Amino acid sequence: MRNLTLNEVAEEDICAKFELREFMDSFAVHDPRVSHYVSPIVKSEVDAEDADRCMILIDFSPMIQKI
Repeated sequence: MRNLTLNEVAEEDICAKFELREFMDSFAVHDPRVSHYVSPIVKSEVDAEDADRCMILIDFSPMIQKI
């Protein structure tokens, strides 16, 4: 399912949909096993404040120590 927009993926192939709303809300994925999509920021009709999106990407890679 790589290189598809969310609208191009069949509903039965989507495992989860969720929103991160609070500061430091987070989630983790195992890239070889999943595909993930980040939607654009949409300003709430109720909340008139400015919106920001901040991301921290942490990549864990296995390392082998050679002695």
